[in-house]
Amino acid sequence: MIVSLRNPSLRARHWAEIESLIGRQIPRGESFTLGNLLEMKIYKHKTKIQDISTTASNEATLEAMLQKVVYRYILCTVMGRCNLLLPTQTGKSVRTLNCRDDRYSS
Repeated sequence: MIVSLRNPSLRARHWAEIESLIGRQIPRGESFTLGNLLEMKIYKHKTKIQDISTTASNEATLEAMLQKVVYRYILCTVMGRCNLLLPTQTGKSVRTLNCRDDRYSS
């Protein structure tokens, strides 16, 4: 559970969810100790806190992927070498981003 709370992907919204779950604010400072967490009986919410931490990690991964797509779009747009709408093999249209120069693929 300590690893879950030390997850660097936890954002303010995740901390708010954890604090709402335990019904208390968690001070984030150097004077805060493991003993403080034990006093709060935070261990009773171990599974839910781990779920929130996992969600935060997954969101961070998705945000990084989105940043790559945005970067690639900007790069391709500036270079004038991208196609944005391509048909799939099934004939449905999907939004894709292809750069005609493999040097810029991500």
